Amino acid sequence: ARAARDAQAALDALSSAAGGATATLQEQRGARAEGAALREMTLTDALAEVVAAGARDGAYLLDEDLLNGLYQTEGPSEPARRVFHDVFALDEGAFGASLFGADAFPPQLAPGLALVAASRAARSSLHADPYSWLGWNLCARGCKLWTFVAPTMESDSPTSHLLQMRPKPPVAWGGDGGSDDGSSPYGIGAGAESELDLYAGFDATQLDSLADAGEEEVAFALAEQSELVRELLRAGADVRVAVQRPGEWMLIPPDWVHQVIHGPESIGVAGQHLNMGHWSPFARHVLSYCGVGADSVAEIVSRTERLARTDAADGVIALLDAALAARHGLQEAEALMDSLMGAWDEEMDAALGL
Repeated sequence: ARAARDAQAALDALSSAAGGATATLQEQRGARAEGAALREMTLTDALAEVVAAGARDGAYLLDEDLLNGLYQTEGPSEPARRVFHDVFALDEGAFGASLFGADAFPPQLAPGLALVAASRAARSSLHADPYSWLGWNLCARGCKLWTFVAPTMESDSPTSHLLQMRPKPPVAWGGDGGSDDGSSPYGIGAGAESELDLYAGFDATQLDSLADAGEEEVAFALAEQSELVRELLRAGADVRVAVQRPGEWMLIPPDWVHQVIHGPESIGVAGQHLNMGHWSPFARHVLSYCGVGADSVAEIVSRTERLARTDAADGVIALLDAALAARHGLQEAEALMDSLMGAWDEEMDAALGL
């Protein structure tokens, strides 16, 4: 209950500090985001519309800029910023210090926080996050139903055939439309996404009472109504469901395929966590995606991890040097590193008031 109050207090601080900022609301109308109508409005109006929609289907807001501006801004937003730092971060005692909070990444590549607000039946795509790091989601209001499918290493496995996952370079992390597909110009990793919907055929009215339902009850209802879930279970896939309630954290294991569907008036915040314990899978993902030879990956992972344990930024820079050179060639890699380091220097100077 305390966590729910803290999260709601942080969102209240956000609304007070940035309520006039522009947000984009999707109108899914019970379907997935593709083809959804988009409407721009103030953040205050967008949150009010999500709440007013209540049990109506499909109002969906996912914004990865509003929170980051508030999170990083000094001055009038400082009280809200302190609340955000206190509330929206995994406990370091349990999960280790995150490299994202240690100025270890250039600003173009440091992931931020995403604000997620939705009315009943709005849903994410079926996807796996990029970079093999740990994702998290904190529910401040309402409830959500999550479905996870364990990763499989065999590309020709029954599970892989059923999910039909395709590589999806991230737009939000370092992305500024530098590539033809709008993905990051740095091109150092990708997640995966499917056009399928685990919740197709699921009776969204059941979500109204989701907060009072147990996981077994929800899992049975989902398996009974979703043909894709039934097929995955028959194929031997490890499928898990979880109900997330106000104040609860949902941890998203690296590389697990997942999809979330919202109950009425669902509002929360999502982010990522990378500690030194996650360095090896993160570095392997980046290096393999960028085309570093298999005989070199282990050595680079080991070398950059040693550097990162002494100075996290040094490890990140060495990893980026190797990945960008393999992906883009030495000349373009040098230009991209100059761009990254220049922006990084400017951010550090601003933080020091120089």
